[in-house]
Amino acid sequence: MGNTEKFNCENDFRSKEFNSFDARMKLYHGDCSNVLRALIQDNIRVDAVITDPPYEISRKNNFQSMGRAGIDFGAWDHDVDLFGYIDSVYKLVKEGGSFIVFCDWRKAGRIAEYCESVGFLTKDRIQFKKTNPFHPNANRRYASDREDAIWFVKPSKTPTQKWTFNIGENNFLRPEFSAGIARGKNGNLRHPCQKPVGLMEQIINVHTNVGDTVLDCYMGSGTTGVACRNTGRNFIGIELDSKYFDLAERRIRFEM
Repeated sequence: MGNTEKFNCENDFRSKEFNSFDARMKLYHGDCSNVLRALIQDNIRVDAVITDPPYEISRKNNFQSMGRAGIDFGAWDHDVDLFGYIDSVYKLVKEGGSFIVFCDWRKAGRIAEYCESVGFLTKDRIQFKKTNPFHPNANRRYASDREDAIWFVKPSKTPTQKWTFNIGENNFLRPEFSAGIARGKNGNLRHPCQKPVGLMEQIINVHTNVGDTVLDCYMGSGTTGVACRNTGRNFIGIELDSKYFDLAERRIRFEM
């Protein structure tokens, strides 16, 4: 597998592409905006962008003092620019390609409006149904058992070129995928908003084909990369936090 090389994308990352353990997996350690601009300059194009950016939903509460997980995820989920990366995503996605973004349901409308303003077509709302939801106030509120994503497509100038939507042997597909909340591995370190590998594999199989390239602008702990490796897709991942970048590398290398 060889030695890996980490680098700072704000300095000289374009000449030091992180690509030492699998030619299909390209991981960038640095700021999303800087890396996206460099990929555009290098004429990189991808078949799909599937990403789970910060939701900007963190807030203080007393869950931790009650022996339960809190919902203040850290500085990375405060003062988030919900739209700054989307213009670059539009330039990177091929015509007929998909952009799938997880988001807080309260901000979904604003995100859809912005994506449409840069040229994307809104196709559907996708729901992630959690089979083992976290429900801290079960006696006072509904269990929070779902998360939303929005599916956009970049229109094609060729009328016959359609977006990828693999229905398989089904007559139709519901916009809903079920999976259990991810559990920690690699010394129990996990991203607080880590998605299950099985969930991402389902989405990738529907919206891309074997050999396609998927970009995740906010790679986190690398779940999308693991799913791409497992399903025969190429992967480009970007992550700013060193701790999660290292975790993503290990998971994409070794996790089964």
